[in-house]
Amino acid sequence: MKKKSTPYDIIFLDPPYYKNNLLNKTIFLLENKKWTKKNTIIYIEKNISQENIKIPNNWILKKKKQTKKIEYKIYYKK
Repeated sequence: MKKKSTPYDIIFLDPPYYKNNLLNKTIFLLENKKWTKKNTIIYIEKNISQENIKIPNNWILKKKKQTKKIEYKIYYKK
């Protein structure tokens, strides 16, 4: 029998910047494994030069900031 996982309220995604496509893979797993729920808050940090990330349509951008090298975004799940 598989263990049922409980969705998280807050998720921090700050992977090593040199790991190619790690953010997209993680976001895909979060959605497909049902590790998020309505109103989950997701914090994402990435290097500006990194690839674009694919954000699910039901994640709403609440806040965004950036420095010369780093981009920070906060989403919540609708």
